[in-house]
Amino acid sequence: MSSFLRLLVLASVAGCLPEPKSFVVGDAGTDGGPVDAGPEDQGTDLGPPDQGPPDAGVDAAIEPVTRVDLPCALSWETLPADPEANCAGRTVVDLADAVQPHDVAIAGTPAGDVLMAWNTNEFADQGHLVLRRESAEGALLATETFEGFLGEVVGYRVELAAHREVAHVAWWVRSDDSEIRHTRWLAEGGVEASVAVASDVGRTGALALALDGADAWIGYHDIGTGRHRTRTRFGVGGLSPAHPIEDDLDGRLPFYGAMALASDDGVIQAAWARVRDFNAAVPRLGVWSGDWSGYTTLDNPGGTRLSGVGIDMIVADGVPVIAYLDWAGGDAEVRLARKTAGGDVTVDVRIPSFSLPDQPVDFPLALAVDRLGLLHLAVVVPSGAGSSQLEYHRQTVPDGQWVMDVISTDLASESVANQIDLFVTEDRQPHFLYNRAARIHHATIEL
Repeated sequence: MSSFLRLLVLASVAGCLPEPKSFVVGDAGTDGGPVDAGPEDQGTDLGPPDQGPPDAGVDAAIEPVTRVDLPCALSWETLPADPEANCAGRTVVDLADAVQPHDVAIAGTPAGDVLMAWNTNEFADQGHLVLRRESAEGALLATETFEGFLGEVVGYRVELAAHREVAHVAWWVRSDDSEIRHTRWLAEGGVEASVAVASDVGRTGALALALDGADAWIGYHDIGTGRHRTRTRFGVGGLSPAHPIEDDLDGRLPFYGAMALASDDGVIQAAWARVRDFNAAVPRLGVWSGDWSGYTTLDNPGGTRLSGVGIDMIVADGVPVIAYLDWAGGDAEVRLARKTAGGDVTVDVRIPSFSLPDQPVDFPLALAVDRLGLLHLAVVVPSGAGSSQLEYHRQTVPDGQWVMDVISTDLASESVANQIDLFVTEDRQPHFLYNRAARIHHATIEL
């Protein structure tokens, strides 16, 4: 679908949207009718949320509709100074130069700090990694730069996560002796000395990071060997041995690999794309229980398609949700797979058939979940005329309905040239980091 048609559809949807309202999650009130009846009212709640403070029943939670729940029919980068209500609060900030960045990352702390990282390159074989910390209000708090020597691309892959106010950074140094490193970026300023997580990992691959309290789980896929591995750094202490997940069955596919990690209530899970042959990959899921086990094929069991290119994962209410690209013969879809506690796997097509003529070696998407269990998905898809657009899909209050905004309509046509990441705050505020026209941009919705 062209960019114009996508925006036209959104315009018609936005025009039919009702005024902002509230809804009840688990109403525990004892209101006997449609309005508050006073302190003596002890009946079962039959109407709207309780409104009177004297009422003996108390509603468990009332979630208001916010700007995040309203679809905007215009690209965020081209909004007028005083946009219509459905587009209010959308902002895009041009942060810095970035020459052919290989990766970006964004995360947040409980106090509201926004953490950002990106790679930029002086030459084809030399690049450095930039870290940036902002307050919730957008004020710059600190920056750090990890320089690379000639022959080193620092930050070829980068991942961010935060435990309390401490940021964890994992990054790939691409060189003749490529390695993966990890450090902690302290809230009071300064970066600790980094440690080597893995060496001789090759020049191309995928990286993942998840935190279990203060422990950092770092996962990687090395295209040179087809290995999928994880290591754990225990607080500020030592590293676990490298734990194998599984290797690719065939290393011929010119594929960067895809891997994601998620931690939920002490349970660590991994999702990755396993190459089966020159034209096929399958998305897989595993659970840590002293070693990696419980492997599940999420899609494409027959190995007839390239499935799992570009992959991200969250855990919502104990259920892992995996977003990935499925591709065959120039036709692509973005899908969401879930594995229930009972072991059943369901697959939903989130973005239906779109044209992607060349076999993808990578695909830019990012998945997050908010405190209500609603999903947020950022993805770059072709928009026609030799360009792509960054789309923001999310489930909304009051009923979980999916809506979509377009953040930018002028991204590179090749998927591998686009880098994006996403995180969502406790207040359900989304933050995006992406590259466009050799610049790094930070986008959000101000609540």
